Amino acid sequence: MTSAPIGESPKSPFWLAFRVFDEPGQVFTELAQRPRGLVPVLIFAIAFAAIAIGAPTSVLQNAATQQFEAIEKSRPGVITPEIREKAISQAGGVRSRLNLLIFPVLIGLIFMALSAAILSLILNSLSSVEISLRDEWAIVTHANMVLCVGALVTWLGIALSGDMTFRVALGFLVSKDTSQFGHSLGQQITVFGAWYVYLLALGNQIKMKAKGIGTPLTIIGGFWIVLSVLFAWLSSFFGGMMG
Repeated sequence: MTSAPIGESPKSPFWLAFRVFDEPGQVFTELAQRPRGLVPVLIFAIAFAAIAIGAPTSVLQNAATQQFEAIEKSRPGVITPEIREKAISQAGGVRSRLNLLIFPVLIGLIFMALSAAILSLILNSLSSVEISLRDEWAIVTHANMVLCVGALVTWLGIALSGDMTFRVALGFLVSKDTSQFGHSLGQQITVFGAWYVYLLALGNQIKMKAKGIGTPLTIIGGFWIVLSVLFAWLSSFFGGMMG
């Protein structure tokens, strides 16, 4: 995690984006000196384009069917059979695939921007080294590479199993019948989410020139836990309404 020798040429943006998996210390050391974040954002968009194009039509139609079944349970008769059948038949069409691309990418960009803004404000106040929004954006976008892989793995699992709830997460530890909230919370705690939190903490530790990872990991991990609990509550609440 030492800085590059004086005179050493900067690493390629693509090298930084892909080597964050196995050389995160070197990647974030480079970014601390030369922050940038365009390439990870492009890869993020490409990953969801691959998902939108490659998602099996049967899986998309199954997802639409499950949504309509949930609506029917909570509000019987609100959707006519004709509208339902038409929507399901169009679930694998161009429009639904564009939605599968556009909405996740927009939400992801907003989430990354908010994360960078919030973390730069909080950690900058604790650091002896200035952490600009550009610095934090570089850290967040490169850490987000593991979430790209997580999204691809998740959709591959969904395509193979046909189960829209598939996650590489801890949801299997608590069944829905035992606790809707517990199951939802377990579904929020994914391998890729934990990896993302660690990379964010490591990137900020290197930028802050802190001796240990404890402070950034506590702050970022705390936010992750709060958001996981919030999303789990919302999921269990609406799931309970529709169940």
